[in-house]
Amino acid sequence: MSKRASSSSGFAALALGVGLALALVLFQAQPVQANDPDPSQNGLPFSAGRDNFGGFYYAFSVGGVSGGVTAPNAEPWAQDRPFGDGQSLGFSVGHNWQTDGWLVGLEARAVVTHDFGHVGYWAPGSLTFETQLEPVYDLRVRSGVVMGNFLVYGAAGYSVVQVDSAGSDVSVDGWNASVGFEMNMRDGIFLGADYTVREMEGVGGGVTVFEADVDSYSLSLGFRF
Repeated sequence: MSKRASSSSGFAALALGVGLALALVLFQAQPVQANDPDPSQNGLPFSAGRDNFGGFYYAFSVGGVSGGVTAPNAEPWAQDRPFGDGQSLGFSVGHNWQTDGWLVGLEARAVVTHDFGHVGYWAPGSLTFETQLEPVYDLRVRSGVVMGNFLVYGAAGYSVVQVDSAGSDVSVDGWNASVGFEMNMRDGIFLGADYTVREMEGVGGGVTVFEADVDSYSLSLGFRF
């Protein structure tokens, strides 16, 4: 395993661990009271109960993305390929299991990027080539704490994407790690925000190693059913 894979694995484990620790600490600090008032009397346009986040859901997201691709064993002028900043659209579907004030869930997500790539040269002063990404696919486990209508979570999982470099598609995969929160607005509708770090690696043509860093931040609108 490369140093990059090791560091991404460690970061993913750390994010998931933070989510679990936060869930346990805050859940212990805020025990459920038998005489809690009726959530419908809280003066808010939505319920403040703890059982709002369980079950299936899907969400649409919009945001930004940054990162790039490195080919460490390519020619020197083709090794670093920074992508800069771009835009992203996403769709996710998942299921949460909730016990009182803490939650675990499994989620699948697809992220499409726009205006996100690199133009390089085969050699100094020669013809150019482009490096771009196909949609990024994530599968992750989420763990977090529920506080009224708010969910704060950490997540970790697996990511895969196709790198299109000079007309050749190379599959790279690796770890992802995330932090985020969600807020229930009313029955079945929620808003969310998420920040995800991804580090992936693959080999093209049996020779060239590609390492991809894809960091994304997004706002989402989701529905529970």
